[in-house]
Amino acid sequence: MIPEERLTAYALNEVDAPERAEIEAHLAADPDAQKCVEAIRTLGAQLTTSLAIEAEPATITTVAPPRRTWKPAYAVLAASLLIAASVGIYALGQKNEQPKLAANKLPSTNTYEYAPHAGQSRVVREALGDLPRDESTRKHYRKLDSANGSLESKNEKDLALVPPTVITPLVIPPDISKKLAGSTTTAVPGAGPMPTNPFAPAPSSAMGRPPVGAYGGIGGLPPQGKPQSPAARSAIVPSPNVMDPVAGADKSKESSGRGGSRPPLAAGRSYDRFPALVENDFVKVEGQAALSTFGVDVDTASYSIMRKFLRSNQLPPPGAVRLEEMVNYFPYRDAAPSGNDPFAVTVEVAECPWQPKNRLARIGLKAKPINYKNRPASNLVFLIDVSGSMNQANKLPLVKESMKMLVGELGENDRVAMVVYAGASGLVLDSTSAMHKPEILDALDRLQAGGSTNGASGIQLAYDVAVSHFIEGGTNRVILCTDGDWNVGTTSTDALIALIEAKRKTNVFLSVCGFGMGNLRDEMMVNLAGKGNGQYYYIDTAREAHKSFVETLGGTLVTVAKDVKIQVEFNPAKVGAYRLLGYEKRKLAAEDFHNDAKDAGEMGAGHVVTALYELTPPGSDVAAGVDGLRYQQAAKPLAKASDSTEAFVVKLRHKLPESDVSTLREVPVTDSNKPYGEASEDFRFAASVASYAMLLRDSPYKGVSTYGLVAELANAAKSWDPGAYRTEFVKLVEKAKAVSGKP
Repeated sequence: MIPEERLTAYALNEVDAPERAEIEAHLAADPDAQKCVEAIRTLGAQLTTSLAIEAEPATITTVAPPRRTWKPAYAVLAASLLIAASVGIYALGQKNEQPKLAANKLPSTNTYEYAPHAGQSRVVREALGDLPRDESTRKHYRKLDSANGSLESKNEKDLALVPPTVITPLVIPPDISKKLAGSTTTAVPGAGPMPTNPFAPAPSSAMGRPPVGAYGGIGGLPPQGKPQSPAARSAIVPSPNVMDPVAGADKSKESSGRGGSRPPLAAGRSYDRFPALVENDFVKVEGQAALSTFGVDVDTASYSIMRKFLRSNQLPPPGAVRLEEMVNYFPYRDAAPSGNDPFAVTVEVAECPWQPKNRLARIGLKAKPINYKNRPASNLVFLIDVSGSMNQANKLPLVKESMKMLVGELGENDRVAMVVYAGASGLVLDSTSAMHKPEILDALDRLQAGGSTNGASGIQLAYDVAVSHFIEGGTNRVILCTDGDWNVGTTSTDALIALIEAKRKTNVFLSVCGFGMGNLRDEMMVNLAGKGNGQYYYIDTAREAHKSFVETLGGTLVTVAKDVKIQVEFNPAKVGAYRLLGYEKRKLAAEDFHNDAKDAGEMGAGHVVTALYELTPPGSDVAAGVDGLRYQQAAKPLAKASDSTEAFVVKLRHKLPESDVSTLREVPVTDSNKPYGEASEDFRFAASVASYAMLLRDSPYKGVSTYGLVAELANAAKSWDPGAYRTEFVKLVEKAKAVSGKP
């Protein structure tokens, strides 16, 4: 048990870092201690407010009614007695294990407001937080609010954007409340209801800078929501889109709307939601069916999600296993492009290891790497979920650590802004030069979790901030960090996709980073990243954060080609049928290949994209001629299937990042009947990962694969292993073998 005097010292920010960590670990497991700390901080804030008002009477004398004099000595005595009583109640509760502390009614929103600046006392200004220095941002939000008619009569110099540091409301004496009654505030459009008490955000600066978040002012402790009746609790069940990772059963869910809290599930069950995924089948090469078209995918989330499940001694649900993301997680040694081409193309065909009678084709795209020192300037907006569901060690704390790694890689030409959202959204940090990293890191450190989740309002604000600081020719990107558990405002995937598609026209791209398990809305995040011209990562460890934000920073920040599409036309004289491995959600109609209005995937600097096709030998006559096909036109002898040595041709289209017109490339491919053992190491390793993904999905196309065979194939193809990611893969295969109980 933590001594009462140390709890008081902690509440007043008077302990060192080691002791703080010890106390916070205790608080996480002790709701009674949490309430005690809340009470102490609230009383301390009230005392600070009262004394500051007493010290500066001239600054709050704009309202006519006279102010009753508060004697500092009385205030100190009352606060001391109340703090002592709170500590006593806590100690009594520890003894009886049934404390009777009254729960504070916490605010349900986290928002920004405009407030008059001139004429306010020092304590009010400090409580409201640091005022932004950037006039362009203030003008931007004044313009937003003016559209709603809320600021038309305001003096621009007297308006300031206020950080979202809402905490437990203070109890303001009636006479002081009357003095504050004339103060008006205006919310950012869509931000939700506004707190009416300008003292609520924080204690004074003497107690340290306040944490930021819906309930940040109470030290990040989770909100104590209203108790639910047994009937209400029994009505909350898992969602029909939630895949049970063990039983595979679908359940229904209704969020409580208060910090994402839900009743406990049976062992092995989860509220994570993964999309149903139907694997591609074999397609006979005849007529227009000889064309296979899809958009590239550089997402890697599926691999780290798989790893997270295995480390919990569970196999991932089939819907979480996207084969192309598993294969594309790894670096490959494909040749880099030369000249002005944004990417190079490598194609290899060899024997299929899980079905030796078939052939396997690997198409590799390698994007142009960049010199880090010469990369374009970055205008980044961190959009961070600080709702209650993020109050776990592998969520918000890992978000902070990840973003700090990214900030550490930024230079003098880069800028960072920070938007948070819970019940509503707010600008925690205006766009700030990376030359001022301590200020950026301090804003990250102050983030705390609490409240419901209104992701759509955060997206709107983040894009607005990014657009207001847009860098022509630079990297303009929103980086969303969330567990995806959105339960307030616009929550449907379709509506959110429509919002992102509209924002994409601003040329601000979106990267989506998933954190934690238990609330993961995987399908929504896949779609948001795809429609936002960005990538989807899942960050399960600090090492994964380092991979995404340090090792492959160029690919994370700098897009070299967008709307990259691949269309493969197969020669029926050489290929009887084909199957595209993965990319089920990226498939396009044949006519979409030439349609520049059709969205597809993006490639970042240094990215490598791999696509695999399993091919069967020809077993039927050549199909009748179809106009427009390379191998099925009798009018062109050179293009006759029987006269050509080509097995297929790979066609690619892409746009430069700021262009709306695509460029076409073609790469004819001949199959030299290479056996599997003579294939390149990259080919063999990619094949082993694909085989592993099919085993995890229990795919009907897995052929003779076993976990033991996959481990053997991968072990023989990892002599080149930067980052030791291939070595880790072999260990995960062995883990899956043990968990599954299969060979």
